[in-house]
Amino acid sequence: MNKLKIMSANVNFMPNGILSSFTTGNTENRAIDVVDFLIENHSDVDIFTIQELYHNKSRQVFTQKT
Repeated sequence: MNKLKIMSANVNFMPNGILSSFTTGNTENRAIDVVDFLIENHSDVDIFTIQELYHNKSRQVFTQKT
């Protein structure tokens, strides 16, 4: 089975540093791929837990590392 690769994403934070939204354009994204993408491309993000993953929008609970 081929692992999907997220090539681009939009990560938005609220003023307190906690996530507001995480969106990708790929409707086939799996949770593990989302986590891998954040680790590789957003090293300033500390992931606490995956809240939900549905359709083409992935919502996560994470904060910017201080």
